Amino acid sequence: MDTYPNERLGITQEDIKARFNDGFKKTRYEELEKDVLDTTNNLLLLVAKKDGHVVGYCRGLKSQDHNDSVELYVSAEYRDRGIGNALWQKRFTWFDQNKYTILEVAEYNANAIRFHEQHGFIQDQSLKQPTYENWNILPNGKKIPVVIMVRKKECI
Repeated sequence: MDTYPNERLGITQEDIKARFNDGFKKTRYEELEKDVLDTTNNLLLLVAKKDGHVVGYCRGLKSQDHNDSVELYVSAEYRDRGIGNALWQKRFTWFDQNKYTILEVAEYNANAIRFHEQHGFIQDQSLKQPTYENWNILPNGKKIPVVIMVRKKECI
């Protein structure tokens, strides 16, 4: 989660730990496992491991009118080794090729923005974060600003 703290916005490592701490609890993994086993919800979870340790993961969701690139994360020490590309490619082949794909990324995460641009995504200023999305709201009320990126089905 080293990409989320931002000194300019006053978002600290402690803020990020407070928000995402549940992501490492057993109950969170059980929820994810339930989602993976329930094939009716069109959710994909991929995990990359090295020597038995998780070094990256991604999730994708097929909704009625689009694909949602929910998450893609690779541990800092394993970046630039093709893991993110491999996860992205596997998820992309799972997506419905007749629909566009959307994602949200922290607006100051230049590496993630560049990564997705290399995969055909563009920033779309006309789209706003849905009100039900709250992954970027921290317990102290601060909010990680996001940009919406879209990959049109014509890019396929």
